[in-house]
Amino acid sequence: MFKLVIICLIPLLVKSFIDRNGSPPICLSETNNACQEEMKKKNETLGRISHIYPPLTDSLKNYTDQCRNVMECASGLECFKGKSQREIFETSCDDVGTRRYDFDSCLYKIVTKIHSNDHNCTGGFSFENLFTADTIFKTEKTCVLNIGQGVCKTDDFNFLQDNYDGLIELYTNNPASDIDRWDHPSEKFYRMHCDVLRSDFVQKSLNIRILSVNQKNADVQKVLEIGQSAQKCTQKYLLVQSNDHYYKMYMNVQTLVAVMTDIFKHRPRLFEYRCLTSFSWYEFFGKVVECIDVGDAKKCVLALITLRCQKEMMADFKNQTATTIPRNESNVPVFSFSMYKNNEKHKFVFTMNNNSIYF
Repeated sequence: MFKLVIICLIPLLVKSFIDRNGSPPICLSETNNACQEEMKKKNETLGRISHIYPPLTDSLKNYTDQCRNVMECASGLECFKGKSQREIFETSCDDVGTRRYDFDSCLYKIVTKIHSNDHNCTGGFSFENLFTADTIFKTEKTCVLNIGQGVCKTDDFNFLQDNYDGLIELYTNNPASDIDRWDHPSEKFYRMHCDVLRSDFVQKSLNIRILSVNQKNADVQKVLEIGQSAQKCTQKYLLVQSNDHYYKMYMNVQTLVAVMTDIFKHRPRLFEYRCLTSFSWYEFFGKVVECIDVGDAKKCVLALITLRCQKEMMADFKNQTATTIPRNESNVPVFSFSMYKNNEKHKFVFTMNNNSIYF
């Protein structure tokens, strides 16, 4: 009886701790059952890794070795026949290297501070290239630590200071093969740079009203520069996703500014529309970017303006009248048309001679 209980408990002891966003990994139960010993060793190693501080080189290597053992076992299963190495990896391994640990907020704050150009030691820093980022963190250790001391929690800063060289080497060492990069901290570290650019892009475009968007506006030009850098950053390595909302913004921001400049140039009356005064550039762009990404940008923008400003556009026709009088003909009624706003309702008035017909 005791042996039976132990046997029943074994699958629970070796169940994978895999935690991923999106759809669950395939063949997980088959892998748990067929690779019990490998899963058990991997999960024991995983259990020794903190959720607050990222594993350093030796600890990460130890876990990666156990992960590879599970992959080797799983690759021979019938369930995985015809499946990719990536699918086997996602079932066999956990996001240990690329996971965001509590400590990583410290590095994110440092990267954000560097992006603000508050420190002389970060001159020439570029967010477009991972290896340029490496240069700053590897050659300007004192500067980075000074920044960290001001923005990080005490425990996080102490961890950074005590493990700086090994940690930065791990976070900036870009593996050559895809399988090594799938769960490597360098991907996470590089993504931080893209996230900082995205945050700056959003914040600066939120501070610009849509009626101020034109190609000569210096603030608009700054957002365009950030968008270009963010686009290049996102395109690197494994980060780009064609359906990503922000990536579509980066791809189409130049087009939007050109279209808005042209529309406002030929329709100056729009500057008087109250319906547009409260619209931030970011809010407006967010509503049209999906349309612009697949359609005619000008039509997309005009459609949103029309939808947003129906009342004011209708009011523009108030008391406007068109009259047609036939030439050299008698007994033909005079026809006129007027459109105006009355008691918050739109009325159409057709006049034939002196008789008015209301609709």
